[in-house]
Amino acid sequence: MKNLVKNVQNNNFLQKMWQNGDTIILGVSGGPDSMCLLDVMARIAKKESLTIVVAHVNYGLRGEDSIADQILVERVAQRHGFVCEVKEYLDIQKGSESQWRKMRYDFFEKMRKKYEAQVIAVAHNKNDQAETLLLRLLRGSGLVGLSGMRWRSKNDVIRPFLNVSRADVLSYCEKHALSYNLDKTNDDNVYTRNNIRNNLLPYLEKEFNPRIVDVLANSATTIADDYAMLRKNIVVFWNYIEKKEKIIFSVQKFLKNDVSMQRLSLRIMIKILRGTTKNIERGVVEEMRKMIASTKGKNQEFVGKDLKMLKKGDTVELMCL
Repeated sequence: MKNLVKNVQNNNFLQKMWQNGDTIILGVSGGPDSMCLLDVMARIAKKESLTIVVAHVNYGLRGEDSIADQILVERVAQRHGFVCEVKEYLDIQKGSESQWRKMRYDFFEKMRKKYEAQVIAVAHNKNDQAETLLLRLLRGSGLVGLSGMRWRSKNDVIRPFLNVSRADVLSYCEKHALSYNLDKTNDDNVYTRNNIRNNLLPYLEKEFNPRIVDVLANSATTIADDYAMLRKNIVVFWNYIEKKEKIIFSVQKFLKNDVSMQRLSLRIMIKILRGTTKNIERGVVEEMRKMIASTKGKNQEFVGKDLKMLKKGDTVELMCL
């Protein structure tokens, strides 16, 4: 990519991620992607009167390497004249990627409110998008999961690098002599995402399609656009009873929808109740759909994935356990 700064500015023109004069919380880990985004946004900030607040999370899980990341981020932020907010966790022994992600974004959101920022910017790139699509495909995700990451999420998280490859990032870092640290845990294939990045994607690239990253990333975007269209046109036939934390709907109204809308409706209802559709594989949705469509006269019950569904005649109740 010849001019990464102009590319990001063009992305913003097309995707409306921020406006001139906005305040942006910039999540920076110290790795090549986020250090590259920090440099790019610093250049754009001067042209568009942006206020950048750097946010860094130190989990303390990698000893001296974690300290080195924090020192690097603080030093570079100071050099640009940016405020740098750091959250240190000193008592973490172990955890999961999803738990660490929640901790990270909770901190970013706290900083967004503190500085009255419009958005939170993170450095997810085209390769991350491709890896995410493969990861969710292997888990059996539905249309929502396969949609991938958006330029701007509903929680005001923006991703200016979604059409930027990891090779573009490294090339920019080399050209501008940017300092960054590499996370050694990214080489540990015990984590599924790392295994996809280090083994599956290179294999697909070598044996099937040298442009597999582009293909997968573009597919994620197309699926996201299709999902947005379906979501916009869905007819809500259910009632959410907030006090009882359950959803009630009619079997007949459910069955009036075609199969794709039935699946989508169930996933939307599950997300309303659980806050997420993570770990809700296609098989779970199909089992629920099968029970709803069943012509058996007796009452029926489905329990699974911390969900409970009861069917009594034409009425279905869905709730969390």
